[in-house]
Amino acid sequence: MPPGSELVFFETGQYAFGGVSVLDLRSGEVLRIADSGADPFYSTTGHIVFARPNALFAVPFDADGFKVAGPEMPVLQGVRVENAGALQAVTTDAGMLVYAPAGATVGTRLTWVDRQGKREPIGDQWRLFMAPRVSPGGERIAVVVNDGGKPEIWLVDVGSGGMVPLTASGAATAPVWTPDGKRVTYAEGATRPYSIRSISAAGGGGEEIVLTGDQPIRPEAWHPDGNFLVYTETRENDDLFLFDVAASSSTPRHHGRQGLLGGFFSGRHETRLFLQKNGDRRGVPAFLSRPGSGNTGLGRGRPWGDVERRRLRTVLPRRATVHRRLDRRAACDRS
Repeated sequence: MPPGSELVFFETGQYAFGGVSVLDLRSGEVLRIADSGADPFYSTTGHIVFARPNALFAVPFDADGFKVAGPEMPVLQGVRVENAGALQAVTTDAGMLVYAPAGATVGTRLTWVDRQGKREPIGDQWRLFMAPRVSPGGERIAVVVNDGGKPEIWLVDVGSGGMVPLTASGAATAPVWTPDGKRVTYAEGATRPYSIRSISAAGGGGEEIVLTGDQPIRPEAWHPDGNFLVYTETRENDDLFLFDVAASSSTPRHHGRQGLLGGFFSGRHETRLFLQKNGDRRGVPAFLSRPGSGNTGLGRGRPWGDVERRRLRTVLPRRATVHRRLDRRAACDRS
C-alpha cells in the first residue's frame, strides 16, 4: 500500500492467476489492473508488481489519481512462483528487488500413488494440474490445467499419458465424471453468471448447462443412479445442495457453519454421502449423511468417531481420486 493511502491490492477470480485489482477503501471503487496475475504488491518505484507463471510483471500506478499510469511490462523471467500463485519476491524501500529463482521444473505432474506410497508418473508433462478425477472405468483422467490463470478441463489417457483439451472457455474447473463415464460435469465462470455444465467426454461438444447461480457453484459428486448431483455454493460460507435432475430443483443439505469443503458418495450400491470438513489437514471425512427414510435424499449429518476416521482415511484421500479396482489414486505430484 502506498504511504498515506487507503488502497488495497488483491487477487481476483477463484483460482491462481485470476487477475489483479485495487480497492479504494474510502470510496469503495475497484479498479481492474490485469486480467491475469497473482500475489500483487506495491513498489516504492510507483508500480504494482504481480506474478505470472515463472515471471514478474509491473504496471505503473498513480495512487493519487487512482488510475493506471502506463502499460504493463515484464520485469524478470525465472522468478519462483508457486502453483497457487504465491510470488517469492519482494522489493525494499529503495526499490531493490529480492527474489528466489525458479527451479528446473515448474508445476506438478500427474502421478499414480498406491497404498504403500509408491509413485508412478502418468506421462511426463509438468503443468499446473489441479483436481484430477479418474473415470468410472479407469481409462481416463479429467483434470484442471491452470495455465496463466485460465483453467481448462483436459482429458488424460491413463495408458499413454496423452492429453487433449475438453473445454476452451478459460474458466472451467472442478471436473466430476457422470456415473456412466460418458460426460464430465464442471464449474464454469470466474464472474457472474456462474454455472455448472456437462460436456461429452467423447471429444467434447454437446455442452449442456445443468444449473446456474449468482454465487460461485461447483459440482462435488453424482449419485450412482445419475439422478442427483451434490454441489457446493460459496457465499459467506460453503453450503452443500442436492440437485434433483428430473425436478430441476435444489435442496440445501448442510450449511457452511460446520466448515464443510464438499462431499462425495460412497460405493455404487449405496446412497451415503461423505462430507469433508474444512481445517482438517488430513482431509478425513468428518460428517456422514445417511439416506432419509423412504427416499434417496440425504438425512442429517453426524460427527464421525475416531474408528470411522481411521477406517476411511486410507481409502478417501483429500484432493485426489481413488480408483478402487486398481487400488491406487491419481494425484498432482511436485517431486
